[in-house]
Amino acid sequence: MAGNFILAVAIYICGLRILRKIS
Repeated sequence: MAGNFILAVAIYICGLRILRKIS
């Protein structure tokens, strides 16, 4: 489960970076 949590956090951070680039 720890691996899935880390993966979810990584995707979340990547999403924030993409939103910042679009903005």
